[in-house]
Amino acid sequence: MQPRLLDGSPPGTQETCTPNGWTSGTQETCTPNGWTSGEVFLNWMHFLIEQLRPTADKKVLVLLDNHESHKYYPAIEYGTKNNVVILSLASHTTRKMLPTDVAIHGPLKTHFEREVNIFQKSQPDRIINQYDVSRLLAPAFLKAAVGINSVHAFERCGIWPVNKHAFGDEHFAPTEAHQI
Repeated sequence: MQPRLLDGSPPGTQETCTPNGWTSGTQETCTPNGWTSGEVFLNWMHFLIEQLRPTADKKVLVLLDNHESHKYYPAIEYGTKNNVVILSLASHTTRKMLPTDVAIHGPLKTHFEREVNIFQKSQPDRIINQYDVSRLLAPAFLKAAVGINSVHAFERCGIWPVNKHAFGDEHFAPTEAHQI
């Protein structure tokens, strides 16, 4: 499946954009404020199902953070009716339990910063704008979202292979003790 990108496009636009720098078959969604929404999630769900074509025998598992946009009923209903199993993780758990947070976002940030540095050195008088993001993010994504990172992400989260001991008691303890 090709990556998707949500960016902050010019105010007043809300459309599927032609990405600048992504490969064909990729969609980019633009919103007036640059934030995701339930409608964007529904659009993404349509794209996911179109690309992966899940069946009753080959369902797709989608792990989500508990963002408000992921609680959009039309998207959940559409996904469920089309053989997508949706698991929404509790707030403040994704940094340990969501595979992308565990093993993709860190390398992605590092590779994206390198792409930005290369861009800025080659064009020192030019400011990066929202139209440049896709072109800079695409190579970073392709370096970060490699198979081995994904395999390690699912292992570290205890998702696959299933490992009920992936987290010890120390992971469930409060970060600080407060006296009231």
